[in-house]
Amino acid sequence: MGDALDACADALAGWLKGQAISMLFVGLATWIALAALGIPAPLVLGIIAGILDFVPFFGPVVSGALAILLAFTQGPRAALYVAVLVLLIQQTEAHVMVPLLQRWAVKLPPVLSLVAVVVFAGLFGVPGVLLATPLMVVAMVLVRKLYVEDLLEAQAS
Repeated sequence: MGDALDACADALAGWLKGQAISMLFVGLATWIALAALGIPAPLVLGIIAGILDFVPFFGPVVSGALAILLAFTQGPRAALYVAVLVLLIQQTEAHVMVPLLQRWAVKLPPVLSLVAVVVFAGLFGVPGVLLATPLMVVAMVLVRKLYVEDLLEAQAS
C-alpha cells in the first residue's frame, strides 16, 4: 500500500507540473497576443486566463468571454480578432499541449479526463469539476498498482 501511495504522490506531482506548464502557456500566449492587438490590460487578462485554465472546460470559456467583452471597447472588429485568438490559443492548448503533457506527466488518456469531469461534476458539483482530473489520476495509479501489477501479475506467475 505504501508503494501505491508513493506512486499516487508522484503522479499528482507530475500532473501538477503539467497543469502549471499548460497554465503558463495560456497566460503568456494570451498576454502576448492581446498586447499585439492593442487590447487594454493584456497582462491582467493573461494572468486571469492562466489562472482560470486550471478549471477544466469552463475556465477557458470564462476568461475568453472576459477578453472578448473588454475587446468590444476597441470595437467589434477587435472583439472578433480576440475571439479568434482566444479560440486558437484554447484549441492549441486543449488538442496539443494537454494530451502531450498528460501523456508525459501521468499517462492519463484524455478521454478519461473528460469522463471524470462529467461524473464528478454530477456527483459533487463545482468541487467535483476542480478535483476530477487529479482524482482520476489517483484512481488510475491505484488500479495500476493494486490491481494490474499486484493481482494480475501475481496470478500470471
